Amino acid sequence: MIRRPQGAAVAGFSLIEALIALTIVSLTLLLGLAAVSQHRTAVSILDARSTALEATEAVLESLRAGAVQVQTGPVRWLGPPPPLAVDPDLKLQLALRVRDLGPPGLREVTVITRFEVLGETRILQHPTAVWNAP
Repeated sequence: MIRRPQGAAVAGFSLIEALIALTIVSLTLLLGLAAVSQHRTAVSILDARSTALEATEAVLESLRAGAVQVQTGPVRWLGPPPPLAVDPDLKLQLALRVRDLGPPGLREVTVITRFEVLGETRILQHPTAVWNAP
């Protein structure tokens, strides 16, 4: 048996030190999980917004080309609509709000895009001016 001199420190960690270390590691892991969860939420919102903006741009281009009926209400295509890869869970709705600006044939057209992401309805509005010869 080896005898230690009195007052010599014992090597190793005490139970308290080990518990404190485990608590710190646990808190760090919980904060990391919260950050990952927020990241997934942000990515879902950005993906949905990107898809909604693509649909809005398609409507605006179709307006400029004369392929959309210029009247207030849901978007009515005069021909086949452009191909859009839209997730059905997005519940995308496109509508127009039309207002005459004064000179004959000049109208302010606002494309209103409604979509749902993570149970929350979001709305984008993009105004533009459209001129059709009277």
